[in-house]
Amino acid sequence: MFLLQMMQPNFKDIDWSNVELFAWAGSAAPKAMIDTLSAICKKTGANLITGYGSTEVCGFVTYTEKGDDEETLLTTAGKIAPPFELKIVDDERKELPDGQVGEIAVRGAFMFKEYFNNPEATAQVLDADGWYYTSDLAFKDKKGYIHITGRKSEMFKTGGENVYPREVEEVIESHDAVLFAAVMGVPDDLYQEVGWAFVMPTPGKTVTEDELREYVKPKLANYKQPKKYFIRPLLPLLANGKVNKLALREEINQMLKK
Repeated sequence: MFLLQMMQPNFKDIDWSNVELFAWAGSAAPKAMIDTLSAICKKTGANLITGYGSTEVCGFVTYTEKGDDEETLLTTAGKIAPPFELKIVDDERKELPDGQVGEIAVRGAFMFKEYFNNPEATAQVLDADGWYYTSDLAFKDKKGYIHITGRKSEMFKTGGENVYPREVEEVIESHDAVLFAAVMGVPDDLYQEVGWAFVMPTPGKTVTEDELREYVKPKLANYKQPKKYFIRPLLPLLANGKVNKLALREEINQMLKK
């Protein structure tokens, strides 16, 4: 939502002196957003935080801390906040060590009891010990900070290797000329699936496919690098400001039929 606001021509003229805190969640923020908000905070003394949560856990369960540096704000969703517990688990729901990608599981005092009139869906995500399995993928670093890598449903395999779209999107969005990126797995005869990247440049800036290929090359393993780039002045967006991947998936399906 901040990014959509920043696209408005009068954004720089707004008086932010009464704002004490800027907070966001859902995924790591693009560098352009952090830079803009940081500049405001230097003038006003406001703080920046990000976190992770969901409706099922009644809001944030992880938070960054006051004074965390820009790299932490760019790449993490903070640390678990008491009274909640958080663990990263494999497909058998066994806890994984730090640094390994798995599903986020959360347990705490303030959580949903069940999905209304849907015991089957409840049983799929809530176990007898009170752990809620989110279907979100992440890893935990040595400091306890959570790095979101995407949804289980978004992960795809290319040449037998797992690709987590959000990891690739964050690299592309770290380019100064990129506002949004969406990476999707697409069927491929040779590699099973490959990544296609849909990119929306920052207003007033331009970027080419060749520039993006050179930019991501030293930052991502070869199998993670998108095989195609589609640079658009606008991408379909949801009301919350995120890229509408369902709309992009439908567009991809139409492209594959041709």
